Parts: sequence; C-alpha cells; structure tokens
Amino acid sequence: ALQSALTGESLPVTKHPGGGVYSGSTCKQGEIEAVVIATGIHTFFGKAAHLVESTTHVGHFQKVLTSIGNFCICSIATGMTIELIVMAAVQHRPYRQTVDNLLVLLIGGIPIAMPTVLSVTMAIGSHKLAQQGAITKRMTAIEEMAGMDVLCSDKTGTLTLNKLTVD
Repeated sequence: ALQSALTGESLPVTKHPGGGVYSGSTCKQGEIEAVVIATGIHTFFGKAAHLVESTTHVGHFQKVLTSIGNFCICSIATGMTIELIVMAAVQHRPYRQTVDNLLVLLIGGIPIAMPTVLSVTMAIGSHKLAQQGAITKRMTAIEEMAGMDVLCSDKTGTLTLNKLTVD
C-alpha cells in the first residue's frame, strides 16, 4: 500500500492480513479487502487535519495590533479625562462645548483606517507571492514567515526525487 499522502514516504509499505490500513492509502499491487472501523474525523488522517484546522495560535502580527489598539484606548481615555477636568472644573465651560470637545478627542484618537490599510498591505503582499507561485492561506502568515529564522520540512520522496539535499 502507498501511504505517501499521510506519511510522506514515497516507497510502498507491505501490509499483511489483519494489519491496519490508513485512509488515503492506495493499493499498489494485489487486492485488498478491508473493514472500515472509522470515518471522517475519527481516522488518523482526519485527526491530523482537524488538529491543523483547530489551532488557535495568536501570531506576532495580532499581538502588535492588540498592543497598538490598547495604547490608543489608554491614550484616548487619559486625554478625555484631562480634557474633562480642565474644561469642566478649571475653565467652567458649558456642558455642550465640553461634550463636543470630548467627542472630537474620541473620534480623532481611534485609528479607524488602520485595519483597512493593513489588510490592503497584506493583500498586496499575497498578490506578489502569488505571482511567484506561492499560495497563502492566511494573510497574516506573510508577516509570520518574514520573521522566521529556520524552516524545517520532512516531505522527502513525495514531492522530490527521494534524495535528501540541503541548500
């Protein structure tokens, strides 16, 4: 049976009567009669796919965006508090003028365009990678790949000539 889709090895594996065969395997020689004991997510292949799909890793990009957002919120809250104290308590301005100034601080301090600009920038990066033949599943992966030091891969045989080389 050929299990390269699951294990990455290009050479077939001999199976004996009573032995298990993984889903996604191909019978290379002879015939096989099997009893299905699991389907979907309960198979070995399904469990692996589910683990990859259900990861909730928060990348560096999201952490930076969260910290920028938190800084903006704290700055806005501090500025509004100072403005409220100065205008209402020190200068004795009317209520309407105080509220108008607080709204200007609130609206002006929120970085409304930041998510749009970042999404457009990531989309441009994804398009440039697509022109070079790379497919990106998540746009934030572009930033995460840019900060990577070491990439380890073990898929010898399935996509290559079954010879390990290091470049």
